[in-house]
Amino acid sequence: IPQVNVDFQNNITLNGSSNFIIQVDGRLRDREFLARLLPSDIQSIEIISNPSGKYEGNIDGVINIILRKEARYGMNGNIALSLKPFHKVTSATQGSIDYSVGKATFYVTGTYITQALNINTKSENLFTALDSTTGTFGEGGIKVSMGTVNGGVDYYMNDRNNLSFNVSYKPLHQNIDMPGTTTLFKSLNPLNTLSSATTSRTQSDETAFSLFYKRTFKKPIEEFTAEVSYYIFNSNAGNYFSNTRHPYNSDVILDTYSRTEDDINKRNYLSTKLDYVYPVGLNAKIEAGYHFYYQEMAYDFIINNLAESNLFEYSELRNSAYGGITMNMKKFGFQ
Repeated sequence: IPQVNVDFQNNITLNGSSNFIIQVDGRLRDREFLARLLPSDIQSIEIISNPSGKYEGNIDGVINIILRKEARYGMNGNIALSLKPFHKVTSATQGSIDYSVGKATFYVTGTYITQALNINTKSENLFTALDSTTGTFGEGGIKVSMGTVNGGVDYYMNDRNNLSFNVSYKPLHQNIDMPGTTTLFKSLNPLNTLSSATTSRTQSDETAFSLFYKRTFKKPIEEFTAEVSYYIFNSNAGNYFSNTRHPYNSDVILDTYSRTEDDINKRNYLSTKLDYVYPVGLNAKIEAGYHFYYQEMAYDFIINNLAESNLFEYSELRNSAYGGITMNMKKFGFQ
């Protein structure tokens, strides 16, 4: 698809933007859900570049994947392994399994990505007015591991009613180590040595639950959908910095400074959406719906084990209603 790009870590952009949503048969899904789909399952893919009032007003687009009506029976699965072994070692593992029995399909997908990067620093600065120079060098690294587990069930009650439940969990771990040594010169003679260390440890996880119901009617494209979503996010980033000054080629400590920081982020939200589509003739449709949204966010910052006690707290309650009409003519359309 010309507008869509995917990188090695499965990050997706639509027309260069990551501010879009993914739907599968009208259900809001994340990128990890796509791991269970085979090319043979897909009937078509719709790219919506100008979303109507049915969608969030702050998104740039929608990718809607429409599946074939024929269901897969029995047990199906797939697995993919990728490895980039040189210089910046990166590995990605992705797999999926689903089992269909009667009117229900149970599925689980999973991904795991690791990446190790080397950081080399080298710099030299000349301060003419102070007749001094500094030289800094160091070798560090970044290690990242992230995973996802996505599972649920699709239940087809009959030809006109279906129900879906989905849950996903996404942990992330990132470690950054950046040691450095700086030599201070005076009149081109080495004077002092600064030994510095910067480390960062980040752990976060996201959990999301969603329940989706869809009912279709005798008229083409007439449908009613309802979706409830609950989202939980937690992140803790621990940062440490130290700087110690010595006489050149000596272990004597002249002075030292250290600092520890903890960034704690939390976010929860509850969302409910009701949507109804009604056809008008063969070329037009009316859309209407209601959206309830409530979220809470909190941010704490701790320095040297001294808590600042909830520097930032935010809550938002939003009720939205929309209505619109879309008409497609032979050579043009409007909404």
